[in-house]
Amino acid sequence: IVICRSPQRPRTSSLTSTRERCRRDSAYGKSKLAEAIRYATSRRAVLEHFFIDGRAEIDSNIVERAIRPQTIIRKNSLFAGSEGGGRVWATVGTMLQTAKMNGVDPLAWLQQTLERIAKGWTISRIDQLMPWNFSPDTL
Repeated sequence: IVICRSPQRPRTSSLTSTRERCRRDSAYGKSKLAEAIRYATSRRAVLEHFFIDGRAEIDSNIVERAIRPQTIIRKNSLFAGSEGGGRVWATVGTMLQTAKMNGVDPLAWLQQTLERIAKGWTISRIDQLMPWNFSPDTL
């Protein structure tokens, strides 16, 4: 575990006392400040984990950037001309993006996969066709 020695860490312990003070002072309610304090205190354990473990991410931007291409393809497939065409477009686009995310050349993977299916690949071995199992040398 990577320990993060952040100067911000001591401030998290004051969240609870701030919340109690706001409740006592009648500032607690539907105000934006009260909303923010409730949000922060309800997620205190996660925030503490972020300060203790230096590997923890404070947001999900990395994941969001990684899935953005698939999401854009699915959205674009809404304009494919027909419902069936849109489904096919979204499916193929997602498969190609999945290959890219697994560090596989999408064209090589697709070519090998279609050849295997054409030669009678059995459904019981379908998991071997997935991009994360791709190996250009094996048949």
